Amino acid sequence: MVRDLLVASAAAKGLRSSAAQSLEHRQDFVSSWAIARQLFARHRAILSSKREYLRSVIELANKVARKERDRAVPDAIRADDDAQALFGLLEGRLSGHGGTIISADEGADIALAVIDIIRSHLIVGIWSNEVAQNNLRNAIDDYFFDILRVTMQIELPIEQLDDLEQRIL
Repeated sequence: MVRDLLVASAAAKGLRSSAAQSLEHRQDFVSSWAIARQLFARHRAILSSKREYLRSVIELANKVARKERDRAVPDAIRADDDAQALFGLLEGRLSGHGGTIISADEGADIALAVIDIIRSHLIVGIWSNEVAQNNLRNAIDDYFFDILRVTMQIELPIEQLDDLEQRIL
């Protein structure tokens, strides 16, 4: 009987020890699982962020491919990318007599005229040909001074003219 008690006592001690170890392992497992869940949540957030970024890049690339613009441009320049770019430079910079900003249609007409001047002066190797560059600059200056300032009475300070010319060329 004593022997049975000693065996039972040893079994109970072993069971308590095993249960304590099992509980420690379970707590370690639970805390490890909680850390893993946090890592998965962070990873999921990063992937979601990257997915959203890629979606926006693809949308932008599609807009560029379809030549969509987020702003409205006058019909006169809708089919001419160069005129649209120049229109963007001129928009809000030119004002008529009395300081009123010119209309979008007037800006489009000016952009088309300047683009026509540029296209008529383009030659192969223009950027290595000083004479051709000066001829182009002079033609643009003539248009800005003679047509815009005198004929259309659009106020254009010399500094603004130089800045526009630099941006155009």
